[in-house]
Amino acid sequence: MVTVFQIALGSGLWVGGMAIDRTDLQVPVLAGGCLAAVGVAAMRACRTPMPDETPMQNSQVEP
Repeated sequence: MVTVFQIALGSGLWVGGMAIDRTDLQVPVLAGGCLAAVGVAAMRACRTPMPDETPMQNSQVEP
């Protein structure tokens, strides 16, 4: 797991460095923001409530 994480991290740094060298600094920042927004939207779209998930009627715990 650690090796895969380090390879992914290094690859992302390498690709980001190449993108900054070939374009302005704004392009990778905008691309990262767009990817983050897509990720959040995908997580929200795929979320399903648990079968026993119900809103709490009373937040106080009875003794």
